[in-house]
Amino acid sequence: MTKKDFMDHQKRVMEELNEHIQSVESFDMKDFQRVQAEIVERIAAEAEGDYQKQIDEANLPPYVVKKIESLNKVISKFGGSIGATKIERVLRFFPILVNDDLDEIEKQEAATNLFSALDDESRVGYCYWSFLECKNNQISRAVWSKILIAGHQEGKLGSLLSALKQSVVIRMFKLAEASYLMEEQEYRRFLNLPNEFTIYRGGAGVSVDKLKNGICWTTNIDQAAWFADRFSEIKGEGVVIEATVKKENIFGCFDYEDEVIVHKSFFGGCKVLEVKVCSIGIKEAAKRSQIASEIKQDKMVAESKVEMEAEEIV
Repeated sequence: MTKKDFMDHQKRVMEELNEHIQSVESFDMKDFQRVQAEIVERIAAEAEGDYQKQIDEANLPPYVVKKIESLNKVISKFGGSIGATKIERVLRFFPILVNDDLDEIEKQEAATNLFSALDDESRVGYCYWSFLECKNNQISRAVWSKILIAGHQEGKLGSLLSALKQSVVIRMFKLAEASYLMEEQEYRRFLNLPNEFTIYRGGAGVSVDKLKNGICWTTNIDQAAWFADRFSEIKGEGVVIEATVKKENIFGCFDYEDEVIVHKSFFGGCKVLEVKVCSIGIKEAAKRSQIASEIKQDKMVAESKVEMEAEEIV
């Protein structure tokens, strides 16, 4: 059950309990506890009934129903839930995702639409379920790549993959295909990268040895400084490091935060060379990064507005 589902559930329980209290002449704790248990059980049964009813009415092939059940089971392990409130959206996209008769583009769109239809708690489980499905050749690596990068970049509070062990995340990226993991312009930039180039990574209250073993780096030193400064007041002094990486040792490069995701060696260390601490005014660089990010965001909003107005004219 997600936080929102939990809060909605609790709100309804309290509303019905309040109605019960208002309807009785005297308050009895045992009676209150009995009624509370009955309300909780009934609401849970109603939700389960609505969930199952929607699946039954969708008249899906048995194998699709089993896939939905397996997805819900994995999602629940990560603290999420499809439930009655989300099953309608799942039923809209999921059958496309697992339909072998449809082309890859339709499946990729369905996969990302399904991701968007879920909340963050459920998205983590969806990513892991998709990873297992891809490993078992049930969905293509192209579809998996789209789900993976959404999970990495579109969480409300950062990468959703941080909920997983880094060793699992590495295996996830190894299963992806670079040409689908990146957007077209990103992939062109990736192909044109030099054989070796400089990358940066920032953090706060952490040793250089630990910081250099993270897989997420950036080609933008100001962006690294932003990460170093972000939690420095809570975690401790920020630090920015730089390193050299070979093109063959990265999974991809992305416009978002100028990010580069780096392979790890068999022994667990990141495949980077010549690591050293940068001499940089972290606060000032972080401010530059923030201003640049805001300008970029404003530009994207303006471009989106123009596109929407053009569509209305057509």
